[in-house]
Amino acid sequence: MFIQKCKNCSKEFSWKSVLKSVWIEGYSKSIKCDHCNTKHYINMTSRIFIAILIGLPIMPMIKHIPTNTLLYALLIIITYILVLILTTPFIARYHVKK
Repeated sequence: MFIQKCKNCSKEFSWKSVLKSVWIEGYSKSIKCDHCNTKHYINMTSRIFIAILIGLPIMPMIKHIPTNTLLYALLIIITYILVLILTTPFIARYHVKK
């Protein structure tokens, strides 16, 4: 896994810019290459994959949490979400609209 490179100039996007593009600005915003200013948009497959990674493991976990281990389960969920957020720049793939 690696952070995607610009389709035009092959310069790698920064981890911070991809993270910001996905989680702060949302999927509708583009990411712009710092070197050649080409706009890249996140692929639909990346959107779906990230959404599945968010919801799929958490839903069954929430349903089967015993009340005496609620704090432990919440700690696991928060850790999972943090790891997912921090690894998203390696998962997200972008394309150039023509």
